[in-house]
Amino acid sequence: MKLSRIVAFSSSLLLAARAALTGAGAAHAAEQAEPPDYVALGDSYSSGVGAGSYDSASGACKRSTRAYPALWAASHSPSTFAFTACSGARTGDVTAGQLGPLNASTDLVSLTVGGNDAGFADVMTTCVLQSESTCLARIAEARAYVDTTLPGRLDSVYSAIRAKATAAHVVVLATPVSTSSAAAASPGSPRGSVPRSTAPPTTSMPPPPSARRTTATPSRR
Repeated sequence: MKLSRIVAFSSSLLLAARAALTGAGAAHAAEQAEPPDYVALGDSYSSGVGAGSYDSASGACKRSTRAYPALWAASHSPSTFAFTACSGARTGDVTAGQLGPLNASTDLVSLTVGGNDAGFADVMTTCVLQSESTCLARIAEARAYVDTTLPGRLDSVYSAIRAKATAAHVVVLATPVSTSSAAAASPGSPRGSVPRSTAPPTTSMPPPPSARRTTATPSRR
């Protein structure tokens, strides 16, 4: 009789443990499957200038339904999607006017910014319309800004994002690097042609070790 009670008690413990583990596994699977809350920040490379199909409500920000944030959201169905990127935005514009949707529940943030701070558009215009020496001088000026001033401004943006979205995975996509700089520096290279661009790898800033939220990153296209 005593042995049967021990067996019965042991069996009940095993069943309880199995139920607890099964429940924990199911909860973990549900957490993994939960779609992220996604916020897309940045400049024209994020808003989608040049892609057409602009949201009329976005005005001069020219947010396109063909921009990578909108395409990613359409294919991954995040829980929430806030698209605040704006054409022409600089680092100060991002911190002053685009961080509203960020909060502790934000899982994923994407960002492109810095090109307008360094005068990317002006460099392009200068190198297409003016002399080679003027082009090279403008490139040198932009390069000096990127090397000395821009890092601090970018750090301010990253810190502001992290302060609001404490558990988010932040993906910083690099601004395409124009080969016009190399063309201008190479004797005999054609001038006035439309410069090609290449996109360097993204920089990914995962959530802090203390964060335990499920996150996802946009696929590279």
